[in-house]
This record gives sequence, C-alpha cells and structure tokens, in this order.
Amino acid sequence: MRKFRKDKYRVIQWATGSQGKLAIQMAASDTRPHLEVVGCWVHSADKVGMDAGDLAGIEPIRVKASNDVEALLAMDADCVIYSPFFADIELICRILASGKSVVTQVGDIYIIDKAKRARIQAACAAGSSSYYASGINPGFFSDRLCATLTTTNSEVEHIRCVEYSHGAPTGLSPHMLFEGIGFGWSQARLDR
Repeated sequence: MRKFRKDKYRVIQWATGSQGKLAIQMAASDTRPHLEVVGCWVHSADKVGMDAGDLAGIEPIRVKASNDVEALLAMDADCVIYSPFFADIELICRILASGKSVVTQVGDIYIIDKAKRARIQAACAAGSSSYYASGINPGFFSDRLCATLTTTNSEVEHIRCVEYSHGAPTGLSPHMLFEGIGFGWSQARLDR
C-alpha cells in the first residue's frame, strides 16, 4: 500500500488545455483522495471565474479559475501541476521558490542546459520544494520501456524503438513536433 506524508496534498492546476483538463480530472477524482485541487491558473480571460471542474468537463469542484499569478503564488498549496503548452523557466522558478513543488509533463523542459538546471536547483533550495518533469504525456515512455525490458533478458542483440504521435486529435503542430519535442534534431543540436 502506498503511504503519503500527509493526508491531503493541496494542488494548483496551471493551465487547462488538453493535458491540464486531464490533470484536473485525475486530481479531483475519488481515486485520488490524497489530492485536493485548490487553485487553477488560466491563460484566457474568458475562463477567469469559471469553475475548474467545468473547464475539465467534470462536475464543478468549487475552484474558480484565475489569471492572477501573484494570488496563486501566495496561495497555501503543496504542488503545482504545470501544464502550459510551452514552459516558462522564470515562472517555474518563481513557483518553486514560493514553496510549491512542480510536476510537469511539458516536453520541452528536460533540463539539458546546465545554467537552467542550476536555476531550478536554486529555486528548489530557496522554497524547500521539488521539481519533477516527465516529458509530454505519457512521458516519452517508449525510450524507458526498451531499457527496462532488457533487464528481463540475458542477451540483447538489437533494440528498435519507434515513436509515433498522431497529432490530429491533440493539435500537435509541426513546430511542437520539430522544435518542442525535437524530432529530427541533429546530434550537435541535441548536445547543446
């Protein structure tokens, strides 16, 4: 049985696009009794004041969406589920320094750049917070799966990993695929 240090973790959902809606649905479900959605940031002024449950396509959860960054940073919460289309390192560092841990599936936030990584580590230290980036949903699972499956074999002759993303239902643009995710990048660009 999984054990938690607290009975309830207070969560702010940051953005309500395709991934943010799923995060609200998950965090507000009865299957996650240890999570409580207490805040919701939205980009669009049209969504300000709407119930986060309505934005996620579920029953209202009595959490009003806001675009007031300062109010959300001042809010008593344990964690931010950070789900905008592109990551803002300045904002992520502000969230971490405010004492809130960050969990994100945003694909372009794998911290290869040492200066960015150092900034995130400093923000975590300042806020006694933590940072977890899984990459775009489902977290680039296919690359990890191959390596994990090799542990079940005594010999491995070949590994082939093919990743496919049908962008039509999710709205992935060529920019997202080739810039945000990095498909087609040269080794030199990956090494930067």
